[in-house]
Amino acid sequence: MYQTINPKGTAVWHNIGNCWYALHNYVQALIAFKRAEQYASFKECSVLQKNITAIQDKFNYSTEDNLWNRWRYIRWVTFGIPLLFLQLLVLLFWFGLFWHNRKRKHFIISILFGCCVGLLSLATIIQYQFRTQHFGIVLAQTTPDKQFNQIGKLCVAQEVRINDERKNWYKVQHQKITGWVWADAIEKI
Repeated sequence: MYQTINPKGTAVWHNIGNCWYALHNYVQALIAFKRAEQYASFKECSVLQKNITAIQDKFNYSTEDNLWNRWRYIRWVTFGIPLLFLQLLVLLFWFGLFWHNRKRKHFIISILFGCCVGLLSLATIIQYQFRTQHFGIVLAQTTPDKQFNQIGKLCVAQEVRINDERKNWYKVQHQKITGWVWADAIEKI
């Protein structure tokens, strides 16, 4: 019944994930929780992260430690803020910084303006990256075709970044390895 609801928001995807988890289909549960995470607020993300971690523990996987996972909390805090608004705030604080420095008053205020510019710029970059990058979950263990060289191995329920797609193929990156995988083996989130 949850799958018939359109459009699906955080609560619907979260409940779909709970249903799949109860049915012991952990891969589909992980996909649903990851989709819920895309729309979740900071408060909702802590619950989702516990569910995701529980599934990853079942597969003995840990989340890949990369820059975007470390800055995920900034994404959650700024999720409700439109990207254009963040960009305008950065420009406003840049203008304030240059205007204030022109008068050469209060060094502390200049430092505060500079810190605001830096934090808002970082939040804008992180939001942009999360909105433009695509990720997927491995549905089936990949087995290479005999005519292609194998450069790595993906296991069920691993998260990969999708860099490109062509016909029935995804160009994926996992850790520091990039290669092509059949599209049937990956579910986009």
